[in-house]
Amino acid sequence: MPFRKAFAFSLFTAGIMFGQTNVLTQHNDIARTGQNLSEFLLTPSSVSSANFGKKFTLPVDGQIYAQPLYMSKVAIAGQVHHVVFVATEHDSVYAFDATAPGAPLWKASLLDAAHGAAPGATSDPESDTGCADIAGPEYGITGTPVIDPVSGTLFVVSLTLENGYPVQRLHALDITTGREKNGSPTVIAAQVHGTGSGSSGGILAFDPKWENQRAGLLLLNGTVYIGYASHCDSSVWHGWILGYDAATLLQTGAFVTTPNGSSSGVWMAGSGLAADVVGGIPRMFPATGNGSFNATAPYGTNTMNYGDDILRLDLSNGIHVADAFTPSAQGIYSFFDLDVGSGGVLVLPDQFSLTPHLAVQVGKSGAMYLVNRDKLGGYSLLSNAIVQQVSTQGLWGMPAYWNQNVYVWGWLGRMSQFKLTNGRLSTSPVATGPQLQTSNGSTPSISAYGFLNGIVWSVDNSGANQVLYAYDANNVANVLWTSAQNAARDAGGPVVKFVVPTVADGNVFLGSATQLTVYGMLK
Repeated sequence: MPFRKAFAFSLFTAGIMFGQTNVLTQHNDIARTGQNLSEFLLTPSSVSSANFGKKFTLPVDGQIYAQPLYMSKVAIAGQVHHVVFVATEHDSVYAFDATAPGAPLWKASLLDAAHGAAPGATSDPESDTGCADIAGPEYGITGTPVIDPVSGTLFVVSLTLENGYPVQRLHALDITTGREKNGSPTVIAAQVHGTGSGSSGGILAFDPKWENQRAGLLLLNGTVYIGYASHCDSSVWHGWILGYDAATLLQTGAFVTTPNGSSSGVWMAGSGLAADVVGGIPRMFPATGNGSFNATAPYGTNTMNYGDDILRLDLSNGIHVADAFTPSAQGIYSFFDLDVGSGGVLVLPDQFSLTPHLAVQVGKSGAMYLVNRDKLGGYSLLSNAIVQQVSTQGLWGMPAYWNQNVYVWGWLGRMSQFKLTNGRLSTSPVATGPQLQTSNGSTPSISAYGFLNGIVWSVDNSGANQVLYAYDANNVANVLWTSAQNAARDAGGPVVKFVVPTVADGNVFLGSATQLTVYGMLK
């Protein structure tokens, strides 16, 4: 049985046996599929305005850009809880009981001395960069953390202002207390050889002020990986990916997208760094955008500039480029600010086709690329040497996958369902939802019981308040429920960009600018 199908099957059987799912990383798994395959309480027949809605809200001290994470059966202070973990732009991490309203089980402020901050530390004011990319007063925690359930550790990156300059730290927090583990935190710093913008003496150094940690963290083979872009393309910046040993927090690798150029961030609208393991080799698939470009095969020297690309990084010994795909329209994309890297990469389960290892990615242009992860396609001005290209809406977010379907809800578009057959996508949607979204698009999540009862959950951020939608995953033209149907009861919180619903154990957790909203069965 192929690895990805075996992985999906194991999740399905685990759900049958235990009826519980942990969401420990952005979009549910390292493939970033967004699917929870062991949800038996939420079904297309049970999710309706009569039965499903807002259960309670949990106030927090800052905007929630990071996706909430969930872990069942966590022993805290002598009692077992189902816990939802929330990180805010005020540099706080909360652990809440997911089943009822109340005070947090614990709260960790990454601004205090116990979490490594200097006296007088604050979150970094948005005015420090002059960029309104977070659309609020402060930068703190933006990228989604990741949890190691074996060691009971939550890894998270904070941004603080200390003695007049920003500091970024990687923290390893005990999930039962919020306290730092031994050796934690570590200040994030890095340098590589390069003559690019901001370099000195052939060395390019990481600048914590201008590097924006937006992408969700990846935990793979005992290493935590962190991706970076910029704030509004301001000042001197580059795309960075850093690796840290999860046990010691010692740096294991540093990669820059433009070591001899400038810019090209790993934004992906908060999507997690996607990965797979093939033939024992761990591989990462980030998307980049907006910067210098001169990369050509053969790759691997880490001296080229990757401006609008889907990369395959070999993680077996540090971080090294093994392959790349660059659209033939790269020059046009760069000129008109149509970054490939506005969207995350979706690693598909193994397909019964000549190209079993596939990935899907959508950026600002609305081109949906289906690529062969083993041979991405390189670059040519004449054509794109990829498996398939399909037109959809521009996207700041990423698609989701379930049961041979790919779901995309992009800018000025409707929820779109594409069918995957013999390793190829339908050339147009097989179904579309009725709601037109006027914002930058959204990232759907999926709940299902294996291959049954699929529901697509996604957020329309077009207005001042969020509207959560539940679509029939077999036909997204069928809207099962929305939080606008009974807005007096179910209205979501104030909008933040890139919010991703977390679905687990019959509940849907939705972050906002002021609160975590918990939806579930009302009777």
